[in-house]
Amino acid sequence: MHLLRHQPRAQNPRTTPILFGLLLFFGIVFGLALLILRRVTKHEKHYNNFNSTRLICDDSYLTTANYEDKNPPFIDFLLHEGCFTGWITLPRNWESWQSQFLQHQTNTWVMEWWDGWQDPIGSFNNDQFTTALSPTQVPSKHVRLQGNGVIRFYRTGMARNEPDTPPIAFERAAVRTEAPGQQAPDSPSNRAKPPPPLLHRQPVEGVQDKILLTIELCERVSPQSIECWGYVSNLHDESSNVSLYRADVVDGKGNSFNLSTNGQFYFSTGHSFNIPAGSSVKYTLKIPDEDQDTQTFTLYLDVSNPRDLEYTFRDVPVADQEKVPSDDGVKH
Repeated sequence: MHLLRHQPRAQNPRTTPILFGLLLFFGIVFGLALLILRRVTKHEKHYNNFNSTRLICDDSYLTTANYEDKNPPFIDFLLHEGCFTGWITLPRNWESWQSQFLQHQTNTWVMEWWDGWQDPIGSFNNDQFTTALSPTQVPSKHVRLQGNGVIRFYRTGMARNEPDTPPIAFERAAVRTEAPGQQAPDSPSNRAKPPPPLLHRQPVEGVQDKILLTIELCERVSPQSIECWGYVSNLHDESSNVSLYRADVVDGKGNSFNLSTNGQFYFSTGHSFNIPAGSSVKYTLKIPDEDQDTQTFTLYLDVSNPRDLEYTFRDVPVADQEKVPSDDGVKH
């Protein structure tokens, strides 16, 4: 009896699969917890790097766009970080629409701030942003945008059967592409006089090698000079170093000008700029045209990097404005 009392108790064969099942269950739970933790950490790291704020751009009046009376099949917007655009008004005839990114890039994101909402929503990445919205889901058709990348609003339903107007491709969203510290003038005279409308003019050649140049505005800044500016947009999925090379300009009267990158055709940092993927950078063109009656230009803008490309802009108008006083104080 003494020996039998101290013999080890035989293991119940039913407990073995139960223990194994419990170990497997807790192993799966632990593995899922690690996976979720990694995804959350990656998500937070990705989104915390976004340069997003609640601020509305100081120069938001330059990005106000009203498409209320148009009926395009789609509207594109090139997003910019750091602040929200002016109000963008979607077409009145759009009963429903879908919004999505044009290029699937890991660093694209967008925030929306609809008129009638106290706070913006987002930020959203590629997958999160691909949603169908209708007027019943948002309080209005007026929205401010902020982000990085190119987004497109597709019309998916019309209130009335109206003919299409031309598509609107690569519209400018937030204009925050100048060097830090540079802002649009905010003097009383500028506030009193509304700025001329932006052209959003694309070249005859369109996008080349996923690099797009646009002309936004040309206006006389002195009796001796007309200044134009626009954007160089990088549509690659990685950063691209773009170098401006030269510009040939012909005005409506046949006067021609050959401009260099030495203070006549340049970025804010010089003739080259390393542009992040899906972003755009402002460039400036200074034309020494003294003819006060100049109304249009044909521009041939060349870049030498990433390869030799030429962009042609025809019949670019010079913005209507008051005559600029000359050095003697007389308006010409």
